[in-house]
Amino acid sequence: MQIKKLNHGLEEDIVQGEVILLPTGHFSARDAQIMQGIFQGIGHAGVRVYPVREGETITDIIVKRGIHIDEVTALNPDIDLENLSGGQSIHLPAGKFTQREKEVLLVRAVFAQ
Repeated sequence: MQIKKLNHGLEEDIVQGEVILLPTGHFSARDAQIMQGIFQGIGHAGVRVYPVREGETITDIIVKRGIHIDEVTALNPDIDLENLSGGQSIHLPAGKFTQREKEVLLVRAVFAQ
């Protein structure tokens, strides 16, 4: 039943190579960080909080999400975006996610129903 809830329109016969979502007992620590950042942005129109990973660059962050550097610069006027450090939080435009972030949001939404 949970698999069908996660995969709307899933047919009984799964085709080789088809991608499906499977339920897990919990999110990874990184997924939990991402979710926390997304929900911290609620109430701040158009913004989400993003926790930077150790070694991650601003290019790594924005390219995966289709964000232009000017958008991030405007949201983080006091942050040196070229010298980010792990554990630091920056603001990103709301609604721009990696595929994995979209999946985590989808799973959370399904289980919230």
